[in-house]
Amino acid sequence: MSQPHDDYKRLELQPGQKLYPCPVCAADAELWQYSEAETTPTKKLVMCSRGEAFGPQNGLVNEGCLLYMPPGEFYKTSIRDAVKYWNDYAVALGKIQRAGRWARSKVLRADNGGPVQRVQEANEVPPVSCSDKDPRGCWNVRCQMAGACIRDA
Repeated sequence: MSQPHDDYKRLELQPGQKLYPCPVCAADAELWQYSEAETTPTKKLVMCSRGEAFGPQNGLVNEGCLLYMPPGEFYKTSIRDAVKYWNDYAVALGKIQRAGRWARSKVLRADNGGPVQRVQEANEVPPVSCSDKDPRGCWNVRCQMAGACIRDA
């Protein structure tokens, strides 16, 4: 009697490889191998580790983070390609999120007397400098606790 086939198998990262956290929920990412049958070629993918239901989610299907079971384009033939795709996706989504938050917070900047800047493209990222020249102040919690920007020190 043969063993039942397990479609997904967790893999370890190769030395020197790094996975960015999930760009949707910031949970740890995990490397997996997928195959439909024992004799079919395997695909490698990186997915979010947050599989438990949260918020209004109900049932066994579609629970957890949106990238807990990512779409087909995340499935690659090699570990290197899967890790690169995940990390590139995480960076791109992070830029879009930061640009969107920056654009939405312009009301707060205008009320604070600071310059109102418009984000024209998703690739335009808000400045991270929080020097005395920056009228918006520092958003870094450690800087706020120290009473001055630790990055400008």
